Amino acid sequence: MKNKLTLLIVILGVSLQMFAIGNELQKDTRLYFELDIRSETSHPVIMGGITKKFDCSKLNLSDGKSFISSFYEQAYFVPSLLIYDDVLEESIRVNNDSTLLKYLGQGQKFMNLIAGNGRETKLILNNGENVFIRVTEITGQFLHCEKEKILLPAVSNEYPINEIKEIVDFYIPIDITDYIKPSRKCIKEMIK
Repeated sequence: MKNKLTLLIVILGVSLQMFAIGNELQKDTRLYFELDIRSETSHPVIMGGITKKFDCSKLNLSDGKSFISSFYEQAYFVPSLLIYDDVLEESIRVNNDSTLLKYLGQGQKFMNLIAGNGRETKLILNNGENVFIRVTEITGQFLHCEKEKILLPAVSNEYPINEIKEIVDFYIPIDITDYIKPSRKCIKEMIK
């Protein structure tokens, strides 16, 4: 009887962790992009995303909003790491899931390691805006969420995600174990 109870508790614990936000934690290697769009007429826009593959030829280079929309056609949105704890706390609240508590406080660490291990390049859009793109290959666990299931806090230096129809789902880095700086050759081939 004691063994059955222990087994039931273990299965329940694993099930709760896999249920987080109605989605599962996924271990994977992905490219993390930080997009920093600058223009002379507005404040900087900084947004993040992850993808397995990236094709620069599919980007719309007309202006910042068109660029962002075309980027999220091939990448998942990542909420700003500045509000990392707020996003996790909302996820915990919405789903009554305390298994994510152990990941609180990691946003600044992720920001520093991604910045320190990223390779940056620059694009100039047709309207004259500059896009600084930092790419870092990251490996670890990600929490996959649907945009409609969770209310994300607004960030003043992002385009409102509700106005970007290409953002349907988003990923939250949870437990990143490796940060790899892509080679210059890789970045030149990826972003032409």
